[in-house]
Amino acid sequence: MEQIRENPYFQYFFGMKGFSEKKPFDPSIYTHSRKRFPAEALARINERIIDLAR
Repeated sequence: MEQIRENPYFQYFFGMKGFSEKKPFDPSIYTHSRKRFPAEALARINERIIDLAR
């Protein structure tokens, strides 16, 4: 969230109209988004993230 707030390139990528130092959205949106995925899909996503981090 902080990187999006500070980086105009991220803001452009996420479709914002112009640069703003305000929070682009409420962090609870992550919770709402995760609830739309089945548990198996989230497990695969998490495993992939861990694999890429290694």
